[in-house]
Amino acid sequence: MSEIIYMADTNILYNWIAASNPALLAATRFIKPEIANQIKDFCEKNQNQIIIPDLVWVEFLSVILHKEIDISGNFEKTRQWFRNQETMIQQIESFVQNAANMDWLNWESDISPYPDAAELLRDTGLLDRDTFNWMKKNTSGSLTQKLLDGMDSVILIYLNELARRNSKDLVVLYTADYPLWRIFPRIRSYHRQWFQQNTAAVYALREDIQCRRCGHRNPAGILRGKQVLCHRCGKFLLDY
Repeated sequence: MSEIIYMADTNILYNWIAASNPALLAATRFIKPEIANQIKDFCEKNQNQIIIPDLVWVEFLSVILHKEIDISGNFEKTRQWFRNQETMIQQIESFVQNAANMDWLNWESDISPYPDAAELLRDTGLLDRDTFNWMKKNTSGSLTQKLLDGMDSVILIYLNELARRNSKDLVVLYTADYPLWRIFPRIRSYHRQWFQQNTAAVYALREDIQCRRCGHRNPAGILRGKQVLCHRCGKFLLDY
């Protein structure tokens, strides 16, 4: 592979922006500052290109503008809240656009991504025994477990399209969504007839990247480098 291209999903974009925006970080209950700062370092210090899909930006806007609308006061106060949020959005948009290694992915194909996403969700053969076992292991006492949601499936179709456009490069999904990261190798293998094989996924919350060849645990910061090679054996760390 000649280059590594990372694609961020919505939780990555939100954590990065929160770490760079004190007002947003203070107003967000579910963001952990240490994780947000780790993701911020990945995004801002990375020597590789990072792609933000248009649907990720739209979902980000929905979280900022519509998920927790302040209705604690009167109508005019809520309207002012919207104006303040929009001002913050404009600042964030300028911030992202000025990042040297960032670019946008717009869906330019005449064929909608949603039929493939729906097929991905409805294929009951995707759930194999290994997938069931790790789902069962990570329930934390719950009797149910998430695998893919609608946005996850569409993001995977975007990743597939980005990999198709960049067939000589390795296109890597960078996510803080554990089930999405875990199911990715199964999706790539199970749907190998149409899912691009020059793809991989990285879980953003890992503190280290273990080499499958020699077992050495490399610091997660290694992902920011141009070449992601094991510090001990020198082999490429991202499986694909």
